[in-house]
Amino acid sequence: MKTNFTTVGTIGKPHGTSGAFHFLFHYPLETGNFPTVLYVETATGVLPFFPKEVNCKDEISGFMYFEEVTTREQAVALVNASIMMKTKEVAQFFDTSETEDFTGFEVIDKVYGNLGKVTETSSNTIQTVLAIEVNGSEVLFPLVEAFIEKIDYTQQQLFLHLPEGIIETYTQNNEESDED
Repeated sequence: MKTNFTTVGTIGKPHGTSGAFHFLFHYPLETGNFPTVLYVETATGVLPFFPKEVNCKDEISGFMYFEEVTTREQAVALVNASIMMKTKEVAQFFDTSETEDFTGFEVIDKVYGNLGKVTETSSNTIQTVLAIEVNGSEVLFPLVEAFIEKIDYTQQQLFLHLPEGIIETYTQNNEESDED
């Protein structure tokens, strides 16, 4: 069940021969704390991994060891895998306050399915607002934690669960004019 997770980074190439690998986070680390568990999307599903040693180059990159990964071959198997965290825990460790540009990301809603690509990302002082085009109508909605199920930066996909009726609110007038 990937819906409770947010992608926070990517595993890079191996570092040395003892299972270490480079990492790149999508957000800067908020504090000196580092998560005690990270989740990695593998061929068998989303699995928990426990960082054993972390050497940060800066606030978004460095190299680390997982307790479970002790050989270069095991590290190679994880190259390009998404590093994820439980969505509710992301803000404890990462500074997600900077507005990200999600223009071009594919929006996939739990109920509505694939809604298309984000045409614009705008930010005001309160929240980030995304625009997509659905059936010829521009649909705007806030990108708030309550709507986000998962963000896949590698595939540029936003998995959301939008409130009931939000799409119809924007597309209803367009559908009525099509019937005339």
